[in-house]
Amino acid sequence: MTISPSATRSRVTRTALFFSRYEVMVSILLGFFAFFNLMDLLSTSFALRSGLQESNVMLLGMAAAIGVNVIVIMALLKVIFVAGTVVLGVVGVKSANLKIRNMAMYSILAFLFVFVYVALNNVIIILMSQ
Repeated sequence: MTISPSATRSRVTRTALFFSRYEVMVSILLGFFAFFNLMDLLSTSFALRSGLQESNVMLLGMAAAIGVNVIVIMALLKVIFVAGTVVLGVVGVKSANLKIRNMAMYSILAFLFVFVYVALNNVIIILMSQ
């Protein structure tokens, strides 16, 4: 049995469409991830300036151990989180293995959900404290 050239072209086109959609989706997710990390940082900064206290014991411990302000350590961690997630996205985009691509996409999505929750939680707490 031989494969016709049109069937091969069709398969190549479907594969190209899948990869282009995947790259667009990863880019959109990474953009939202960066936005909600920035929103978390800004809302935390606003809350601290408004007199609220940081309750993340791990974050407070790291800031005390390094000897910097909570916002500085939080900004550093945000840069690390975003950079790590971008690396995860690049691994997914560059991989030809569908399982790796899916794992990268779902991991980014899970991280995004966490930071959406954290950022919105900050905003709600700020609004309730006013």
